[in-house]
Amino acid sequence: MATPSTSPTPFTRALEDAYRIVDAYRTHVGPVAELTALQRQFERTCSLLRASLRRTEVAVDESETEEESQTHVTTLSQQRTQYEHLQQAYKAAAVSRKSLQKQLIEEARKELLDAGNTAEKRKQWRTEADLMAASKGVTESLTRTKRMLAQELEQSGAQLAAIELSQEQLSKTNKEYDEHHGNLKTAQGLIRVVDWQNQSERYLLWAGIWLFAACAAWVVQKRCMYFVPESLRPMAMLRYAYSTLKRSEDPGAGGDGLHVDGGEEPSVPAHDDL
Repeated sequence: MATPSTSPTPFTRALEDAYRIVDAYRTHVGPVAELTALQRQFERTCSLLRASLRRTEVAVDESETEEESQTHVTTLSQQRTQYEHLQQAYKAAAVSRKSLQKQLIEEARKELLDAGNTAEKRKQWRTEADLMAASKGVTESLTRTKRMLAQELEQSGAQLAAIELSQEQLSKTNKEYDEHHGNLKTAQGLIRVVDWQNQSERYLLWAGIWLFAACAAWVVQKRCMYFVPESLRPMAMLRYAYSTLKRSEDPGAGGDGLHVDGGEEPSVPAHDDL
């Protein structure tokens, strides 16, 4: 286990207390009440450590100079690293405590159920004092086994109580979710309506822009055509091109302006305005 740095800060003092609690928790095989007390002490110490971390974060935000901010950032990084190491040490202590408890229970079981050594011990029980000592040893072994079994039962009961509490909290959460499920559906419907209105407003805006552009182009075209002579306007030029095309396609059209049957072809009116 890493030894925490000796610094007179609240974080370091709380960290030292937390490591002492972890050491006691690792080797604890006593009653469950004492184990629960150690766990609560560790939780309170972790709360103090988290409060110190929040104060350091606030100090980083409220720093006036770059050097001060960098110092607080370094301190915050070190505190977070130490807090993570503490949590890892607590988990390792829990695993070690369970292994130690299982080992003690296994030793007690072997001591009670070892039949081979019992026959040899009976040969050595020659006097009443030997019998009393053996009886005392068996009684102490039974007492230890009973105490360990009682601890296991208490721990199992505490775990069952925690499971029941978790189930109650889960049931409450499910009820709250069911209560808010209708509100969530209503909110989703409102969001869809707002989204549809947003899309429709966007479409209407673009349609208005295109309509305005078309009206503006029509007005500009009308204003510009006012200053263009009649002969240069597009429709007049199209009519002239069409009439020219018809004259070129007429097989009876000639330079003398006469029809085939001797009649005179009516003259084409001249386009003086072209």
